[in-house]
Amino acid sequence: MFTLLLSGCSGASFIEDVDGIKIDIAEWPYNSKKVVCFTWDDSSTGHTRSTADLMGQFGYPSTFYIITSRLAIPGIEDECEYALSLDNELASHSVSHPLFASISPSEVDYELRKSAEDIKEHFGVTPSTFGHPYRHNDDYDDLVEKYYMTSRYRAQETIPGVLVHVFNHRDTYDSLSKLYGEFIHNEDYSWLLFKGHGLSSDTLGECYEPLDSIDFRRFLGLMKADASSEVITMEDVMMYYEIKQNVSIVHEEGTVFVNTDAMNALLSRYSHPKAIITLLIKGANPVLSSEAIVDVRYDDTSSIVTLDLRRGNTLSIL
Repeated sequence: MFTLLLSGCSGASFIEDVDGIKIDIAEWPYNSKKVVCFTWDDSSTGHTRSTADLMGQFGYPSTFYIITSRLAIPGIEDECEYALSLDNELASHSVSHPLFASISPSEVDYELRKSAEDIKEHFGVTPSTFGHPYRHNDDYDDLVEKYYMTSRYRAQETIPGVLVHVFNHRDTYDSLSKLYGEFIHNEDYSWLLFKGHGLSSDTLGECYEPLDSIDFRRFLGLMKADASSEVITMEDVMMYYEIKQNVSIVHEEGTVFVNTDAMNALLSRYSHPKAIITLLIKGANPVLSSEAIVDVRYDDTSSIVTLDLRRGNTLSIL
């Protein structure tokens, strides 16, 4: 038996051979080969609740980028609270949705700081990502990272293998299905980032470029039936990427260490309920024991073990 200790110093991950057992860190949670991230901007009246409802019917989470001044509009805060209750992520889309190029640096700082404070005050969570209003402005990347883990745009520029699609009123079931097929079958892509604003409906308020709700429902059904990807939030994407970049697997005197000291500041700052890492353990049917285990799966070659770093720090393998 050896024990996996989640502590120590940082470094790059690698496969370690211990008593005939090899361990590596999976590219994505649960060893998914592909992940999909749905993001929705602006928190327009009615659209946060309706989108969260539809996604929830398929068991899919989303990230909602909130314009926090809109929390003063009756019903908007309740909609965001409802979305959060369904395990969606709430993130910042600024206070008032200005074009950053048209305002002063001090005003940009206010938009970034105050919107994070608003989300913390109203919902008790610390937003980890920021969605730029209108378009990305790289003049303020360092300032964004003063208040957030990163921006959505910076994530798509940093994490390799992304395919980005901005939803619009011309999207149909056929066009979305074609896009998804390209994503699944092209090895150059490992994660798909959708950006949208809301769904078309006669009963909802206005939003920018609403997506046809009937075609979108059909598309979600296709994804569910296909089961070739895992749907996770923007925070999940960034948290997993940061963990994977900042832990290492080291064998010392019969003990395997997954070093996570570099993650302590990140894990303590953000409110995400989980900080998971998925390990691929290749060997003869090991017996696993840990309070940190949240999921165990098997394929022809590996035990696929997902650990929550917030829940424990050891994994015994017999």
